[in-house]
Amino acid sequence: MLWYEFTHFAVFSGVYFFFGWESFKFAVCQAAMGLYLMETVNYIEHYGILRKKDKNGVYESIGKMHSWNYLSGAILFRLQRHSDHHAHSFRPYQILRRMDDAPYLAFEYIQTYFLASIPPLWFYIMNPRVEALDDIKNGKTNEKKT
Repeated sequence: MLWYEFTHFAVFSGVYFFFGWESFKFAVCQAAMGLYLMETVNYIEHYGILRKKDKNGVYESIGKMHSWNYLSGAILFRLQRHSDHHAHSFRPYQILRRMDDAPYLAFEYIQTYFLASIPPLWFYIMNPRVEALDDIKNGKTNEKKT
């Protein structure tokens, strides 16, 4: 981790030294925006999904039910194969498979990204999906009483 910190320091120092203060500010803003976008994606892809613990406190293995898949359009090709990435982390990106029985988000990825920026709406749409997923994991069925 120290090497990563050193590399960042070296890059930002180089930007400041060669291009000046204005470019340095731009580079810092660009890095902050990149971190924000990456962490928002991480939040969306794993929202509300928990792994079970056994009686010894050991978590279950990560599988296809531990991340959200999403519909993907022409802009974000093959991003909908996130669950296969979790189930088979060794598999290269190019050959990830679609898992139809894994959990799916309500909308395409771009719409979901903007939806996450409005927390009340995000919770209204996603919390029922999380509860339904928990019910599936716990073996509950949706039987109507007559």
